Amino acid sequence: METTASIIVVAQLCERVIEYIVAVFGPKAERQRLWSQTRYCTSLLLKLKDEIDDSDEPKEWTKILQLPYTPLARLGNALSLAAVVLSTRDGLQEKLRWPFKEKDIGKLVEAIKCEMAMVDFALSHNSTSLLIELNTRFKRNGRLLLDFKDALELRVEKTHFTLQDLNSELQIIQTTQNDVRARVEELRGRHDTEEAMQKRQRTLDWLTPVDHALQQRDATSRWQPGTGGWLLCSQMYQD
Repeated sequence: METTASIIVVAQLCERVIEYIVAVFGPKAERQRLWSQTRYCTSLLLKLKDEIDDSDEPKEWTKILQLPYTPLARLGNALSLAAVVLSTRDGLQEKLRWPFKEKDIGKLVEAIKCEMAMVDFALSHNSTSLLIELNTRFKRNGRLLLDFKDALELRVEKTHFTLQDLNSELQIIQTTQNDVRARVEELRGRHDTEEAMQKRQRTLDWLTPVDHALQQRDATSRWQPGTGGWLLCSQMYQD
């Protein structure tokens, strides 16, 4: 019963990965390669489940498949890694973009194929042979998964540094924009001042010039004896 439940969980992981593959855009060959391998994985797991369901008594090899670090467990780990990479991304555009590089797909598909070969081998019902084969392939298959995981972590780290560099460049651009904005405001202020001065000068040029000295000399030249005498002789002035 426990083996059947484990198989169902891994089969559901296959379906999740297939849904993610269909939803994203990317290199057709790489997507098709991962899709085909995952679909084959689902088919083989269902076949394995049927073998268990049709058996009256649990077979020895089904107990072996329940142990930690067996093909079924490692297959679940590989599919979980793929599902996480395909699903945990921010933004719609990022979620629709194919997240794997070609060499990453090669490692992932190879890891799935190796584990599926072991599951297929389990269907031979030979528990002794299965244990020997498990021991032989354990290190190699485990290394494939570790290489795939390390490659993903390295890409995440590089992405982090790239984002830091991009943030620094954006800060420099922002500073430059602020300097340009300040310069524009300064030029605008100078332009407004010059425009005001020109407007004032046009007003002054429009007004008729007044020469007060000339007016004074003109008034003096027209003075005659007795001019203003009436004011000096008036009672108001005398008082």
